[in-house]
Amino acid sequence: MQSDLLHASKLNAECLSGGAYYLKGTDSYWLPYAERIIRSLLPDDSLSLRVLEKISDVSEIISAFDTICFTDDRTVVFVKDPDFVPTDKEHAALQSFLTYPFDQNILCFCGSSFLNNAEIKLCRVVDCSPLDKFS
Repeated sequence: MQSDLLHASKLNAECLSGGAYYLKGTDSYWLPYAERIIRSLLPDDSLSLRVLEKISDVSEIISAFDTICFTDDRTVVFVKDPDFVPTDKEHAALQSFLTYPFDQNILCFCGSSFLNNAEIKLCRVVDCSPLDKFS
């Protein structure tokens, strides 16, 4: 399901379709840049944006998509918890969730180091590391 690695410098709203995204890297310019591009899919005052800074269970990620929205906005969920450690059962639930169609909704893992390789393979990876001097 994962496509080729996309650098944040090539990211734009037109290339963002629904699904799960993993922002890989910690560059102080490209990471916030990628977040801004994803956030730009929604109006500034949209209630469809959810940012999960701290989570205690994977079900919080899943239930973030269950909230009813009264507009036609897609749902965009950022998971930013750097300290969360899921159990094996939670990893299995997350992997299962990542295989469901997201339609136009977006789940974005940003600064979340808890994803395992199987989960990362189910995400579109956006490289947020510094560009080399030839790029």
